[in-house]
Amino acid sequence: MNGSASETLPVSITVILLATLLHTLVMLIVAGILALLFFESYEKTGLKLLRHAWFNFDLIWAIALLVASVAVLFS
Repeated sequence: MNGSASETLPVSITVILLATLLHTLVMLIVAGILALLFFESYEKTGLKLLRHAWFNFDLIWAIALLVASVAVLFS
């Protein structure tokens, strides 16, 4: 039987911890950069920026999750 669960390679706990640590660090770095960018744009434009360029982050996140799930299902 090709592709059965018993034929998958085991992943060590070290790899899992390193992947989790890397993911956490990258997320913190990206969040920090975005926070700085948004703070700087708020300092310069005030609330005018929000009135003209509002992003629906919930919608963007939902679309990203759907795209990722489709990619996993069909890969």
